[in-house]
Amino acid sequence: SVKNEAESLKAGIDIIYTGSRVKASMKICESVKDRRLDEKVINEAVRRLLSTILKAKSAQKTTSICDYNANHNAALKAARESIVLLKNKNKTLPLKKYEKLAIIGSDIYVQAESRESVMPTRQTSLQAELKNESADIIYCQGYSDDEQNLNSSLAKQALEACKQADKIIFVAGTGQNSIKEGCDRKNLYIPNYQKLLLEKLSNLGKPLIVLITGEAVIPRWEECADAIVFCGFLGQAGASAVKDVLYGYCDATGRLAETIPLSEEDMPDNLYFDENNLNTKYAESIYTGYRYYLKSHKKMAYPFGYGLSYAEFEYSRM
Repeated sequence: SVKNEAESLKAGIDIIYTGSRVKASMKICESVKDRRLDEKVINEAVRRLLSTILKAKSAQKTTSICDYNANHNAALKAARESIVLLKNKNKTLPLKKYEKLAIIGSDIYVQAESRESVMPTRQTSLQAELKNESADIIYCQGYSDDEQNLNSSLAKQALEACKQADKIIFVAGTGQNSIKEGCDRKNLYIPNYQKLLLEKLSNLGKPLIVLITGEAVIPRWEECADAIVFCGFLGQAGASAVKDVLYGYCDATGRLAETIPLSEEDMPDNLYFDENNLNTKYAESIYTGYRYYLKSHKKMAYPFGYGLSYAEFEYSRM
């Protein structure tokens, strides 16, 4: 983003990515009218852009060889190694092939929406991947990210479906509307309608597996879940990778790259964050992340570097 469009053009900045393009265009026109900006500068910027566009079009006509299968396998390997097992009470995971599953919620997020988003060459859904392992699967939407409150009709369908299942898989996330460029989250929790549905499903007494997709969240609902798997943004092979981890075809080897606190009040920047103010103070000094939690002796939900495994081992003769 820029503060002065006219001076930015003079300095050689040809594209403004963020903010209002309409306002920026109006300011540029005003600068030309006021003779603060020579029209020749704009013409030169347009020439550079057109030249780049024509070069890109020419490159598209060039035949190139790409091994998409090898690329997909690399994406699958990376996704498998990124999945973090946060909780596994009573060995809820890995799943057994004979178990009847109920899947509730959205699909696994591939990536956040932005101008840098890439087009997947291959992609499947979590529902399709799990159906390859077990034909006995029920899917219900359960909730809608387009609504602010719990949809009673969708929730009722989900509850009825889960009563028929041996285990429940709940996909939780902050919603596609909050994981795109130019949109900041107001808090670090999943939407309340997801939390309410989670609590209702927990009351059924069935083993409940929560998949956190997208951004990290503070698990205020942790006691409702028997198993928690942090997926993040897993790319085009994400659904396949999650299936492999859930069924134990590969171990959960991922580790957290950030500390997940018990509440927002426990975070070092909590005193300086104001959702209604666009200005942010970075007043934590070096006490960011795990440094702050170690120094303040605050309890955490999950510390930096945390991650469970299916493996069992013990140390002896130490």
